[in-house]
Amino acid sequence: MSPLKIQPNEKLLYIDTSQPIGVVGCLGINGILEEVVLESQKKHAEVLPVIVAEMIQRHKIDALLVNRGPGSFVGIRVGLAFAIGFCDAQNCPLYAVDTHRWLFAEYVAKQTFYGCRLELAVDGRKNQAYAVSYLPETETFSSCRSITDETLHEKLSANVELGVLIWPEQERESRLKLSPPPHFIQHLSGEGVLQLMERHIKIQRCDRTNRPSPLYIRTADVRKNPNKNGFSIKPAQ
Repeated sequence: MSPLKIQPNEKLLYIDTSQPIGVVGCLGINGILEEVVLESQKKHAEVLPVIVAEMIQRHKIDALLVNRGPGSFVGIRVGLAFAIGFCDAQNCPLYAVDTHRWLFAEYVAKQTFYGCRLELAVDGRKNQAYAVSYLPETETFSSCRSITDETLHEKLSANVELGVLIWPEQERESRLKLSPPPHFIQHLSGEGVLQLMERHIKIQRCDRTNRPSPLYIRTADVRKNPNKNGFSIKPAQ
């Protein structure tokens, strides 16, 4: 794990296809050069190569950042497969970041951050969320875990933590009836990537012998075919 760095004359391509609303963009050390929001998750695989092909005609890409999850398993694999192929072909560095680290950076980029404890969560479907706590005392992140909507509701209702969530807009009131509501973020963006660099948040640097892999989550419930540790393993949905 190492901080994301680019030189003053370099450009970074960043990709997130793990969430319902994805993003593809290009930035330099001083800011975002261009960014495209991917509205339809079903078409991420179709539009991603087209958008990137157009971007590399305007910008020389020196490194690539991809989100490895959790989120939509298919969406994560689309982004990872494309990123690995692109970096192999272009012979450029590849970085992989977890959704929650990017989400934390996204929140800090858009809000005044007072160093409080944060509960970062993304929708896991089937009344579950994939959650990580940001611990301000040590400036570290807890391990990602699968929790129920009820558990997330209890944590946020106790006012111990501020919730920062990527959540389906149509399910916000029905699944999380909180007052005041948590802070919702529509999608990740280049603003969060710039904060990743500014705060020196450590992420994975990959190469041909150290490929990024989709982030799998241990579910809290034991299924019919648990593994030897007593948990079933399922990909983030």
